[in-house]
Amino acid sequence: MLSPEQLTKIRETFLSQLNKVDISLIGKFIPRTIIPPVYFFLALAIMATLAYFAPMSHLIYIPLRVFGGLLILIGFAITACSAYGFKQAGTPIKLFEPPVTLMTDQLYQYSRNPMYLGMMIMLVGTWIALGSLSPVFVIPVFFLIIQEGFIKYEETFMEENFGDAYLDYKERVKRWIGWQLE
Repeated sequence: MLSPEQLTKIRETFLSQLNKVDISLIGKFIPRTIIPPVYFFLALAIMATLAYFAPMSHLIYIPLRVFGGLLILIGFAITACSAYGFKQAGTPIKLFEPPVTLMTDQLYQYSRNPMYLGMMIMLVGTWIALGSLSPVFVIPVFFLIIQEGFIKYEETFMEENFGDAYLDYKERVKRWIGWQLE
């Protein structure tokens, strides 16, 4: 069993190496005419299909699959609360529409992208609930599509609209939560 220090070192090494990989070209090939919820539901459909038709290995058994359902509910709550925060602030939720206000409170004080974070948590929960190894491969693909195809463009858009206020916020709050891939 690895100690917490060893796990921290592995995590830091992995993230530092991952930051050296240039994945920015991926964003140029992702059509942003398809909105993130469509990618999310497509990912769910692919995960279910893989679990049913190509289940590779059943890693997680029934009692632990309940935890997957709990993660799905948590992810949904995060996404729904974040979207409701936009509604309360009168800011459009549609991509690349001019924002009315810079969201920095509620869940946005912990993550610059809590809606996407909620989607990622729901996908992880779905994988655990399905219990098979094959659906897990969809999660990093969805992550790359969202980060490279949407988040990086949204950040540029926000910098143009809010300038120093967004740059200050970007400095204080991580892109996902607790860690950041640039």
